[in-house]
Amino acid sequence: MTEKYQLTCFTANLLRTVLTLLAFCIFFGYSATLFGQSKKSKNTNKEVVQKWFDMVNRHDISEMNQIFAADYIWHTMDGKDIHSSQDSSHVVFLRSVLDSNPTFRYEIVSIINEGDIVAVNTIFSGKTQSPSGEKSIKVKQMFFYRLSRGLITEEWEVLDTDLMAKQMGRICPD
Repeated sequence: MTEKYQLTCFTANLLRTVLTLLAFCIFFGYSATLFGQSKKSKNTNKEVVQKWFDMVNRHDISEMNQIFAADYIWHTMDGKDIHSSQDSSHVVFLRSVLDSNPTFRYEIVSIINEGDIVAVNTIFSGKTQSPSGEKSIKVKQMFFYRLSRGLITEEWEVLDTDLMAKQMGRICPD
């Protein structure tokens, strides 16, 4: 066999292999990311969390069941785990906060997705009434959400409750 013939066979085999792999990827719907979580599903998790904050900022949580799984767990800062299918206190708490003041809102500073976890750095702000009059509130708050099948299954949050209480006039300033 000549060297030219061997090169032609190699090129033909390489081309056949590349076309087969390309057809396989197209047929089975694989993206460029063949291993691990695709960029689309990461964005989907972030979009679900963004939709939740949009709902909260509109003060309309009537479609909360489209965002949170039925077996959702809220891990509170005091160490309690509230199971939404067993306890509606999270919904009651959110409704009371949102109904009490239409100025309460969240600004998302940053949102990061890693695997099934979405981390959100926010600024919570609004105005509230205190014994000494109207007070402005502005505090940083972090949320961590675990998602599965496009629904939030767990939530953790970190909030400087002392700073919030001071701003609301419920704790004397230092």
